[in-house]
Amino acid sequence: MDRCIVLVDAGYLLGAAASLLAGEPSRSRITVDHAALIQGLRERAESDTQQPLLRIYWFDGAPDRVPQPEHRRLRVMPRVTVRLGALTRSDGRWAQKGVDAAMHAELTELARNRACSDVVLVTGDGDLLPGMMAAKEHGVAVHLWAVQAADGDYNQSEDLVAEADERRVL
Repeated sequence: MDRCIVLVDAGYLLGAAASLLAGEPSRSRITVDHAALIQGLRERAESDTQQPLLRIYWFDGAPDRVPQPEHRRLRVMPRVTVRLGALTRSDGRWAQKGVDAAMHAELTELARNRACSDVVLVTGDGDLLPGMMAAKEHGVAVHLWAVQAADGDYNQSEDLVAEADERRVL
């Protein structure tokens, strides 16, 4: 199918944005206009891929997988699907659990079912490398988007960067 899909690792996107804008990766340090963010992702995806958008998948963690207010706002937006993993606290830090696995499963399933011609991945996690490779084997073009690293260096897995068909720094 000639259309694009965007898979967003919200922990990466918002954490990297907080690092860049507020000097630390705590999402609570920034205010997010989710409607404007989703619209910007849609416009950029359609422009970069030259394909109409099918859907944006928003992957995030939540305590006990219970949707938080931002998830409730996102999941009623047109063409946005929210997928929640767990959010746990360990050593004083919050960590997402199951988000990478859910992204990997969605990516490979979409590619296998030929639901799209292009996938935009907004992530930095190397755990998605097998899913990226599987999507490419099914003929899907993979566009990897990054948030500019606060220190000017990479904040994405080198292997992801090397394997992507296209890479863009937002």
